[in-house]
Amino acid sequence: MNSRMCPLLLAHRGARLRAPENTIEAFEIALAHGCDGFEFDVRRTADARAVICHDPLFAGLQVGDSTYADLTAACSQSSPAAVVADRGKLRESALLLPT
Repeated sequence: MNSRMCPLLLAHRGARLRAPENTIEAFEIALAHGCDGFEFDVRRTADARAVICHDPLFAGLQVGDSTYADLTAACSQSSPAAVVADRGKLRESALLLPT
């Protein structure tokens, strides 16, 4: 490593101590507090939608075996620590990226 290079500071799932992890808010806070970027996990649903979700299992559902509609329906039963974005509107669940 070149002695003039600095390591990157990346937030794991955003600033998850200040906002729900894997949310736009957590990502923005991490950047505002000096992080160079952030890391998160993207999974694919059974109907080929992109989902930001740390674990392969969400609300008792296997993300890869579930449809976007299945995961969205599970939102009302999920923990408030995760968020769903459906066309820009945030609600409880994993962060689902609109296609």
